Amino acid sequence: MRFPSEKAVEALRKQYPVGARVELVHMDDQYSKLKPGDRGYVEHIDDAGGLHVRWDSGSGIALDFFEDSYRLVTAEELEAEKAQAEQTQEENEDEESAEENRKIQIVRSAI
Repeated sequence: MRFPSEKAVEALRKQYPVGARVELVHMDDQYSKLKPGDRGYVEHIDDAGGLHVRWDSGSGIALDFFEDSYRLVTAEELEAEKAQAEQTQEENEDEESAEENRKIQIVRSAI
């Protein structure tokens, strides 16, 4: 097993700080369910250069310094992701409100 130099690990920690948003570009792991485009947050980087990520999918698999390809999510992408999440939340709230109104109408019509 290969290990990155101490200097390389420190550079990796600076480039991918805890809490940074990352996206998987490529992983050659037949047992992983992750796929290119999956995103998550950096939890920590170990001394072997393993980038430990809490993936949105719930996976906790680490990225390998030598084997995997990944990148930081840009500020613009973060803004777009945030806007999409807010829109989805609003749509879900609208659907819940509409469902509640339907139930009220059913109860009222039964009275």
